[in-house]
Amino acid sequence: MSLGYLPPILAALIAGVVIQRKWNLAPAASRWALLGFGLLLVLMLGWPFVQMALVQWAISGPLRDHPDWIVGISGLVGSGLHALVYLLLLVAIYTGRKTPGDTSPPPWTAD
Repeated sequence: MSLGYLPPILAALIAGVVIQRKWNLAPAASRWALLGFGLLLVLMLGWPFVQMALVQWAISGPLRDHPDWIVGISGLVGSGLHALVYLLLLVAIYTGRKTPGDTSPPPWTAD
C-alpha cells in the first residue's frame, strides 16, 4: 500500500469521529456521510488487495494470455465505487433540508 493513501485514510477517520460527535444535530445526514466516508475507508484499505488478487487470479488462471483487461475492469469498478462515495456525500449534504432551495444556515450555527 502506498503512502499516497494515508491522507484520505486520515481524512475518513477524522470525518468519522466528527460525524459521531455531531450525530444528534443531523442524524439522517450523518448516516449518509458515515456511509460515504466508511466506503472511502474500505476502498482505501481494501481495494489495492482486491486488485492484486484479481491480477494474480488472471495471470495464473484462465486469462493468462490477456490479463490486462482485468486490470482495466477493476480500475473501472474502483472508479465507480469512488463515484458512489461522492454521491453518498452529496446525499448527506441535501438530506434534511426543508425545501430544495433552502439556503438558510443549519440551526446549530444560528446565534
